[in-house]
Parts: sequence; structure tokens; C-alpha cells
Amino acid sequence: MDPFPPGFEKCDSLRSDYIRVITLQQLERTSRSVDERLGEATSIPKRLIRYWHDPSDLPEDVRVCLNSWDRLGDEGFEFYMFDDASAAEYIVDHACPVVSQTASMLYGNSHHPFGSPFL
Repeated sequence: MDPFPPGFEKCDSLRSDYIRVITLQQLERTSRSVDERLGEATSIPKRLIRYWHDPSDLPEDVRVCLNSWDRLGDEGFEFYMFDDASAAEYIVDHACPVVSQTASMLYGNSHHPFGSPFL
């Protein structure tokens, strides 16, 4: 029986639960470890980038989803959490000069760092 009723995609918490369930099911389907699979493509770094505009105000379903990936830390993954300000700072510091200049201009003129143009 499907635990997700028709129309579940319209409910934030059920939609988050669904994505978490199918993602974790996919991870459990493989008999090979993450290390074995990533060993085949050594150029892919073991980094998980997380973003939420304000991490101090995470909805519970988002918190549960983000926390569901913590077990990958045991397999050598690094975790990074960005919010509006840290994402803006990273883009300004690491992007090519044209993107950095545009980001600085938008960041300086916006009450909400980057808003929809970038994030």
C-alpha cells in the first residue's frame, strides 16, 4: 500500500517525507558502499552542500530531511551549510570577476541577499 495519498505533493511535510523515503530507499538498494561507487569516479568530491535561507528558522520537515544525510559523515563526506549571507559571500569570493561584481552589486542593493536572481 502506498503511504502517500493522492495530492500529497501539495503538502510540504508529505512532499519532504516522500523525497526522503525514495532517496533513502535508493541508497539502501545498492549492495556496494558509497566508497566503492565513488572510488570509480575519484574526481567527485565527497561534499554535501546544504542551503536554507535562514538555518535558525528551519521547518521541521526540512530539518528532518537535512538530518537524514548525516549518516554519510561516517563514509567520509564533508557537510557545508549555507544561508543567504554565507552563500552570497562564497559567490563573491569564489566566482569569476564578472559574477562576483554582479553579485556584489545585487547584494549591496538588496535587503534580501541575492533573493531570486541567484538562490
